[in-house]
Parts: sequence; structure tokens; C-alpha cells
Amino acid sequence: AVHQMGMPCELAAVLEITRRRGVVLVEDAACALGSEWSSGDTWERIGRPEGAIACFSFHPRKIITTGDGGAITTNDPALDERVRRLRQHGADPRGSFLEAAPNYRLTDLQAAVGRVQLGRLPALIDERRAQVDRYRELLEGVLALPVEPLGRRSNWQSLCVRVPGADPAQLVARLGETGISIRRGISNAHQQPAYATPGSHRVAGALEHSERAWNETICLPVYPGLDSGQQRYISETLTRAIQATPR
Repeated sequence: AVHQMGMPCELAAVLEITRRRGVVLVEDAACALGSEWSSGDTWERIGRPEGAIACFSFHPRKIITTGDGGAITTNDPALDERVRRLRQHGADPRGSFLEAAPNYRLTDLQAAVGRVQLGRLPALIDERRAQVDRYRELLEGVLALPVEPLGRRSNWQSLCVRVPGADPAQLVARLGETGISIRRGISNAHQQPAYATPGSHRVAGALEHSERAWNETICLPVYPGLDSGQQRYISETLTRAIQATPR
């Protein structure tokens, strides 16, 4: 189950299916550090975890970064023991190599950087949420921003918006010329050269909603230190670019 761009997926529905079917649930929480979900009156952070295991990323584009690497959370003692073993060549605390495995450890320096940033996480998320609210005001009537579904709170790791009627690639180029860095939305694996051969990696057939999303979306800048003046400049420039780049 993927919490894409920091927006929690429909976790309650997924959990109901996996528990009923006896399926192991792995949460891809790479983008969702600090995001929250609720199935009632209590809010919980993504990565508690609800399934067997949840995986986080500390890539430079994420909420906090250690340069690269990530973290795993689990409530299963056996999985915890094995993950700790797998991260260091399959060795147990006594130094016996119980299975073949690579080296997945973060360095101590990376871990130290990450621990300090974890202390800043609530403030970082609050800042991103304020920036998204400001974009919502500045771009009202121009394009619609994503809305958090009931029972879900995003950390807004990425702010992906639809720009129907405009060419995303042209918008990226036009704004780049003005010093504004935006990018296309999330690409589709089945449209990438490595996975494009029909029948090689998936059932044949169109994925029209995914393809439409790729053809109609861009990601707006959201990052620590982005001020209201910069957001106004981005919004005004984007508005002019949308009006000047019809399909």
C-alpha cells in the first residue's frame, strides 16, 4: 500500500481486505513521514505500523533527509530481528553470519543528522501545510489543489496539481526560464522503457486514469523557507503560463 506523495492511502479499507484474506501488508511510506490517518476519533502517524512493516525514505527530496537511506518500522519481533540482521551482511549480535545479505546500514553521521531533523519534523510539516493553504488562496479560480479526504492528513511532501488544458512539459520549461523549478507529476512505471513491453510485467490493457494523471499534472515548489512573496511570484507566473500554453 503506497502513501503516495505523503497522502495516506485508504488504509482502513486496505487493512480490512488484508486481514480478511490473510495477506501480509507492507506500507510504502517513503513520502509519508509525519502524515496521519484516522479510522475513528484517534489520529495516528503513518508507520505505526498497521501492517507487517512500513518503509520510509530519507532521500534529499523527502521531509527530512540523511543524504539518502531510510528506515523501517514493524511491530513483529521476528521481522525486527531479521531486518536488523539483514542491514549488516546477515550477521547476528554475536557476529555469526546466518544468511547472505548486503550492507544496508546508515552511517553514524547520517543517523545523527536524521535524529536532529526528526526533532524539527512537526515544525517542518506545519510550514508545508501553511504553504499549501497559501497556494490554495493564490490559485483559486486558476486550478484546483488536492483535498485531504476524511480521516487523512498529508505532510504535503509533494504538491501535485492538475493543469487540464495545458501541456505540463511546456509549463515546466516556461517556468524554468523564469527561475522557478517545477516538475511533472509522478510518472507511470508501465510507460517507462524498462517495463513497456506488453505482457512482460503486468496484465495487458490501458491504465487510462494513471496515464491521464501523468498528462495533466505538475508538482509545485513546497520546501522550508519558501515565503509568501515567492509563492505569489510562482502563482502569478504559473497563471500566465497556463493561459499561454493551450494544448
